[in-house]
Amino acid sequence: MFLEIDQTDTLVTGQKYDFILDCIDSIVCKAALVASAQKFDVPIISAMGAGNQVDASRVRVARLDKTHHCPLAREMRTRLRKLGASLKYPVVYSDEPRRQPTAHQPVGGDHPGRPRAVNGTISYLPALFGTLLAGEVCKRLIHQIETDPRL
Repeated sequence: MFLEIDQTDTLVTGQKYDFILDCIDSIVCKAALVASAQKFDVPIISAMGAGNQVDASRVRVARLDKTHHCPLAREMRTRLRKLGASLKYPVVYSDEPRRQPTAHQPVGGDHPGRPRAVNGTISYLPALFGTLLAGEVCKRLIHQIETDPRL
């Protein structure tokens, strides 16, 4: 399913989630999903940008409001403030200093659109981001079970 911003509340409330792991590339949809999850008290964690990065040792888990060197995280902070959402939620991001993006290239073929930079992602970083997302969720769920006698 391709997520549209007007579907996020329905998606979040459509069933019971222990945690939402956000790996959406679209900043508008990403921010809308986070805002909806927070609105309905569903725990969420987001992956930030891995494009044009190569240093696996620079990948971190932090609250969004504590991130640095990540343009996607900066844009998420701006969007979430506009939506009235909290910046105090966990994200996986890279604090590796950013390289210059590639020159804007025309987009053609089956996916026409405005020219844009194409910053590929090295093969191991999405896997690392996913592993850290899953690990953080496991830690939080285990902590919840250990501290809440009703579970």
